[in-house]
Amino acid sequence: MLKEKNKVNKKKSKNTILISVIIVTAIIILSTIIGLIIIYKGKAGIKNSDEIEKQALLWYYDHDELYDKVTLGALHENGYINYSDKECRIVNINANKGKAYISMQNDCEYNNQIKDIPTINVKLIDGNGNEIKKGGWTSSDITVKLDYVNQDMIEDVYISETNGKRLDNMVIKSDKNLIKKYQMHVILNDSKSLYKEFEVSIDKTPPKLESKNIDNNYYTAVFKDEDSGISDTLYYASTQNEAPSTVAGFEKKINLENNNHYYIWAVAINTAGLYSDIVYVGELDYKLETDN
Repeated sequence: MLKEKNKVNKKKSKNTILISVIIVTAIIILSTIIGLIIIYKGKAGIKNSDEIEKQALLWYYDHDELYDKVTLGALHENGYINYSDKECRIVNINANKGKAYISMQNDCEYNNQIKDIPTINVKLIDGNGNEIKKGGWTSSDITVKLDYVNQDMIEDVYISETNGKRLDNMVIKSDKNLIKKYQMHVILNDSKSLYKEFEVSIDKTPPKLESKNIDNNYYTAVFKDEDSGISDTLYYASTQNEAPSTVAGFEKKINLENNNHYYIWAVAINTAGLYSDIVYVGELDYKLETDN
């Protein structure tokens, strides 16, 4: 009797464990389904939702990571997306994961506040009127411009050094070599202020010749630039021993004719746009071996 009772108890225990496992599994599956439904409902009716979430993350970084959520209306108002429906829909931003998620929540009051906050896009213009790309170098003065959409919301714009010293006329002078950070400040009509940090790189030193070599049909000149670096090395060849006065005829690769005597010159340009002095490389008797 005792043995049979123990068998019954063991069987009941196994059944209880099995039922518990089934219940836990069912709960996990159900939670997953509910989560997928929530995600689906959050994106339901919104075209290009993946692209919208990418643009929301870009908006987050453009606003110095100050806000953990944005609305579809704010993204549209500031030119991030073309989608103009459901403007009160919230897009949550998870900075730790570097992702944004369209939620089920709508908040029109928050949308009215957040869409009027301008996006600070700093443009750096060189002396020739060309935009300097991020991380780019120049040798000229830099004019700093603010590219924004909500112009009516802005009271004042100025730039400063990181120590707070304000610069005049939105111009960074190129009187010396420097790699330096500055801040763009935007004062809104409600007295709130935003700022964005940016870096400029100015190189006032042209490249210098480091070495040169000419031998048989081979010629080369090596230049060095410790600041912005060498962008290109150009060469010029002539059958006359007359040094060129400008860089107009210099090329990356020069075409030489067989059985001619050449005089070779070289010049380098750095990534800030500065040319080195024109240097004489040497004389070259250009002869190609031909089969008889």
